[in-house]
Amino acid sequence: MALKPLLLLLSLYSTLISCAPTSELPIIDLGYVQQRATVYNSTNDYYIFKNVRFAAPPFGDLRFRKPTPPDYEGKIQDGNITGTECVQTLPGMAVEAGEGILSGETYTIGTEDCLYLDVYVPASLKATDKAPVLQWFFGGGYMFGSKEMWGDPAELIKSADEPMIYVASNYRLGAFGWLADANQDIDVNVGLHDVRAAMDWVNDHISKFGGDPERVTVIGESAGGGVIMHTIVAYGGEHSPPPFKQAILQSPGLLADRNSFERRSSGYQNFQNSANCTSLECLRAASTETLTVANDAVLKSGLMVPTPVADGDYIPDLATILLSEGKFHHIDSIIASNTWYEAGLFILTIGNVTSETFRDFAQGNIANISASSLARLEELYPKGSNEAEEYKRVADLMQDVFINCNVVALAKAFGDDTYRYIFNVSRAWHGDDVLYNFYNPGIDVPGAPPVSVWAAKVHQEYLTDYTVNGDPGCADTPSCFTKYGTEETSLMITDENVEILSADPWNNERVDFLINGVWEN
Repeated sequence: MALKPLLLLLSLYSTLISCAPTSELPIIDLGYVQQRATVYNSTNDYYIFKNVRFAAPPFGDLRFRKPTPPDYEGKIQDGNITGTECVQTLPGMAVEAGEGILSGETYTIGTEDCLYLDVYVPASLKATDKAPVLQWFFGGGYMFGSKEMWGDPAELIKSADEPMIYVASNYRLGAFGWLADANQDIDVNVGLHDVRAAMDWVNDHISKFGGDPERVTVIGESAGGGVIMHTIVAYGGEHSPPPFKQAILQSPGLLADRNSFERRSSGYQNFQNSANCTSLECLRAASTETLTVANDAVLKSGLMVPTPVADGDYIPDLATILLSEGKFHHIDSIIASNTWYEAGLFILTIGNVTSETFRDFAQGNIANISASSLARLEELYPKGSNEAEEYKRVADLMQDVFINCNVVALAKAFGDDTYRYIFNVSRAWHGDDVLYNFYNPGIDVPGAPPVSVWAAKVHQEYLTDYTVNGDPGCADTPSCFTKYGTEETSLMITDENVEILSADPWNNERVDFLINGVWEN
């Protein structure tokens, strides 16, 4: 049975909203627009300002450009806009035995006029208050997702010890956000610049909602963690510090591609060909529908890889290299986390595993890997004696390349300013922790395993205690977070318990080689 999980979640979300008369909804003067709250949630006592524009629509010559400030609007906007997801290709979801399985099916949704964010404001706040702020960036492989994909953050907001503002932001995806070619008149990493523009918007405007720009925590999972990671290493930490003090990076994902432009030029050419264009001018003049079809074609076929690029400017080098060299912005602290079995989701795309699968994956996902580095990887991940062991070998490499090396690089770079945890609840696949970020009683996500209510509440309290107090604390358990430091102290959240680990299971020879050694040969 084929499902569209994103759309289904959005329909569930819409049932949670309760309305108030328009005359009772607050209006915030943002300078460029008068923004009225869209709805009042009487159950949880907060206002939702939906679809607040943080950048101009990227049409025409603004396609493949960094975001620009929003134009002045001389009337009240209330965010009652439908279909504000950025253009995207979503993987289908086949549901078997209650578990979500990625299939080859894809479908497309979205608009180019998508640079919006949502603001959830407790009704008790006044403009003079200085409430903590949690800003969310979604994951989705840099090719799908949206600010409202996971639904209502009501329970997360409720878990905070004091009124907390929640913000969720869009950013451009696929070819619209990650097209790169050194020989073309396009801006590189526009998806990252969208993220920075949304962060800057919070810094500039959140005080008008009762928030404190000095108490902003950003949070993101997978690609959402990846965009935060790249914001932390932007300009090698030399200038333009990010407008937040704390960051929660959950399974930050990116490809190990240090020589990005060489590989990305072919992706640009493939996208241009798929759009039946022969020039950048043609791409900028093409309809959204034409480019949506082209985007779907290159992503589905693997002819373009949508991830951040080491462009030599905003991102001077691979993020893990910059972290290991101390070239990053030293914000107050971070939380760095991964799930116990990240590869549970990714390995499904591999199919049958043979003796060649390991080498094929390494060569396909570590750009320009040398023969000596490949040989060293085969030593660190020794061949299995049967199919099950070979399957695990590929899974281990996959999750280390995509996720674990990024988590460890972050944790070690921030050291005494790191809080580290491992999410090991239920199957603990990549992305399962997001269900716990946005757990709400009585709402189940199709295709996902049942939620441990105890673990969900503990998980949410850790996140909001960190947002409010700068320390994730104990979340009403005997297990309190301590700093990672040189001892590598980490927490592991399970279905019914929180364990303190004396060492980081992934700070090992394998991951260290993927962070540094693989690039030395």
